[in-house]
Amino acid sequence: MALGKVTQDKIISESLKKEFGDKFTFEAPILYFETDENVFFLSIETSNLGRTSITRPKITFKQIENVVNPILDKHNIIYSKWSSGLQNPKTWKEDVSYLHTDSEEELSQALKKIIPYIRDYCIPFWEKYKDLNSVVELVNKTQELHTVFDGEVDFEVITLLWMTKSDLYLKKKQDFIKNQQDLASYSSEYSAFPIAFAELIELLESSTNKLV
Repeated sequence: MALGKVTQDKIISESLKKEFGDKFTFEAPILYFETDENVFFLSIETSNLGRTSITRPKITFKQIENVVNPILDKHNIIYSKWSSGLQNPKTWKEDVSYLHTDSEEELSQALKKIIPYIRDYCIPFWEKYKDLNSVVELVNKTQELHTVFDGEVDFEVITLLWMTKSDLYLKKKQDFIKNQQDLASYSSEYSAFPIAFAELIELLESSTNKLV
């Protein structure tokens, strides 16, 4: 008999607790823990079809969200707390995005992949990039920022650069202003984006200190 989603989630939750203790909270499909500055998370999505998908680990930075999200809310720009932030740019040694978990045996084998993935890939990433200065170093090396950031990337990155007083701020500011204008020209759906972005820039630049 095939395992249902509820049963899979229960077995996964018990296995994670056995391995990591109280380090994580698992509220299916989100596995996470948080500090005063960050939320560290990934998704473990099961299904009644006996398939489990694991996402890359991500980090959201509360200092950035506290500045950006009120502006997005004001202009009715939709975002999700579980889809924005920094994700690990490196790939894991094997693909865990589509695991067979249709039986207890298959789920047991999948957990032998999930546990090392969290221990050896996710946790080191979370530790390495938990502060904004380390993330700026990553931005300096990355041309395609959408490969490492999810959500409203321009809003997140420009706030990051301002907060860390990065030399990249002025260059990226001009690039991102054009990006937002291009979006608005592409579709009326994005008409609020350049307005919201201009408001964010005004907020950042009117602050004489870092907004943290």
